Amino acid sequence: MEFDLKKEGSALIVTFNNPRLDYYIIRDMEEQLINEFESCDKIVFDMKNVEFIASAFIRLCLEAIQKTGKNNFEMLNVDKFVKTVLQISKFDQFVKVK
Repeated sequence: MEFDLKKEGSALIVTFNNPRLDYYIIRDMEEQLINEFESCDKIVFDMKNVEFIASAFIRLCLEAIQKTGKNNFEMLNVDKFVKTVLQISKFDQFVKVK
């Protein structure tokens, strides 16, 4: 599977297992993840395995933020390259990126 889910209370932790989160990977997992977002108040994306993101991934993040609010969404273990993409897109200015 392209990701693992772990629930801690009302928080959902999504660990991505594929190093490339391109359009096709996101398209295949998006519906299942969005359904999971409905049952939680906080969403954490653990990015420890991810080296590349496409704009489809940012759309997925926006879906998570829409559900929980920007203060209840964060990304952990973000790769240097991915962090650069988030900085260029200014996405890191309104979500927690660690």
